[in-house]
Amino acid sequence: MIAKQIRKSGKKLGFVIVLVLMASLAVAADSPVADKQVVARVNGVAILDEELSPLVEKRFLEYRKLGAKSKPDEFKQRLQHEVLDRLINQELLAQAGAALKLNDIEQRIQKILDVSAVSSDKKIIPEKDLDTSLRTKIRRDVLIDAYLDQKGISTLQIPEKELRLFYDKNQKNFVEQQTIKVRHILVQIPRQASHEKEREAYIKANLILEEVKKGRDFAETARQYSDCTSKEKGGDLGAIAPGFMPKEFDAVAFLLKVGETSRIVKTRHGLHIIHVEGKKPEKIKKFSEVKTFIAGYLQKDYQRKKVDEVVKELRKSAKVNVLIN
Repeated sequence: MIAKQIRKSGKKLGFVIVLVLMASLAVAADSPVADKQVVARVNGVAILDEELSPLVEKRFLEYRKLGAKSKPDEFKQRLQHEVLDRLINQELLAQAGAALKLNDIEQRIQKILDVSAVSSDKKIIPEKDLDTSLRTKIRRDVLIDAYLDQKGISTLQIPEKELRLFYDKNQKNFVEQQTIKVRHILVQIPRQASHEKEREAYIKANLILEEVKKGRDFAETARQYSDCTSKEKGGDLGAIAPGFMPKEFDAVAFLLKVGETSRIVKTRHGLHIIHVEGKKPEKIKKFSEVKTFIAGYLQKDYQRKKVDEVVKELRKSAKVNVLIN
């Protein structure tokens, strides 16, 4: 559901973190709230301090953990107004959803409860015993989702020009590295090998290289002599990008022309003889290749912006009374 999806990523929102916080238990003006502190009224519906304060305290502790150094009283006061503003926006969305007069709201609520019960492996509690607070919160989510659905927020498509603009501004992030299709023959050098053992490895590698230079098939030679597991594939490493192999290997391999065979190259793995069979130069991926990825990347932020616009519009005709300083 949109409300819950947006709530999960709400920390990224500026003005519209309206769905980050758990649904407020706003109480109608004619409800018995005489013994409770009302911090705001939204079109006559009360928002209570008992729902505001815990959220403020939670945010305060989170910021303190991050090292916020503002004066505690001033900082808390600022947080109080920020959180209250979000609760007001949330209440406006829920009221707009209620105005749709959904015929199936109870079924929608029960479906969420059923899914929740299955995921938590718990038995459904009869409605008469169900916690009123939980059901109110779920109802709030359903109403918000219904209204945002009605506004088309859930099915918003990002305009092509915005996708193209993002692509044009971020082309460096869509670079496809150069690759080479390469085979190699490895002659291992034992760890902590003596000078004599290392000399023997070089002699073996030079003899193998001589066979290749005389025209013996590289893949066949690799199958016979290589100490790498790739020997079964004729020394084929496939298409590799810089960094796949040690830097000493790359320094030689990426300078070879297609069809060329290297000199002996030493890395931490041993002695290599490298043969390049193909090359693909570095390139920037086409817009058509990354368009779907960009759309997915931008979708949530785009939806948040649209929710922000919807809330601002609701505020224009709303009667909001803030009762705290």
